[in-house]
Amino acid sequence: MSPGEILRKLPDTVRRGVLIMLVVGMGLLTLPDIVGIRRVAREDDPPQAQTSAGQEQDHAARLARQLEDILSRVQGAGRVSVQIFLGSDSVVTYATNTTRSRTDREEATEAGLRSRLLEESTQSTVVLLRGPGGDERPLVTAVQYPEVMGVLVVAQGAGDSRVKEELIRAVQAALGVPPHRVRVMRGGGSPR
Repeated sequence: MSPGEILRKLPDTVRRGVLIMLVVGMGLLTLPDIVGIRRVAREDDPPQAQTSAGQEQDHAARLARQLEDILSRVQGAGRVSVQIFLGSDSVVTYATNTTRSRTDREEATEAGLRSRLLEESTQSTVVLLRGPGGDERPLVTAVQYPEVMGVLVVAQGAGDSRVKEELIRAVQAALGVPPHRVRVMRGGGSPR
């Protein structure tokens, strides 16, 4: 029996419902193209990838500038310079569309034996955003920056043990690093 014959045998209300579901389904299939989201399948589709070294250096420089601003406000610190040393690479996580399917069949042989066949498959695609110029880029859901391995602080007022201790505690609080990863040294010139 063909699909057309099956549709003709259904009552009008059911036939209308089937047609409405088909139209809605077609609309949902074209929705990503309308809103500018496109799925691209890749065989080696990793859920995570590394960022470039330039982005990590920018991250470390931005942290260092913020820390210099904060530490220079510690009474007696004077002019402050900070260098931050990062560990391994950053990790970027991209949005993915994942489709899983599972088929479970049971077959009987002529001898009366039964066998069971279970098939499972998973397919993941990275979600891409289309920009106004038509360029595409993956949708980033999270960025995990590398761990801070060490911090070097050079401050004019670090010759004073109280100022040095305050600087170490401030770095610990700001970056969440243990004290053995923070080195504070006295810089040249006179404190402000």
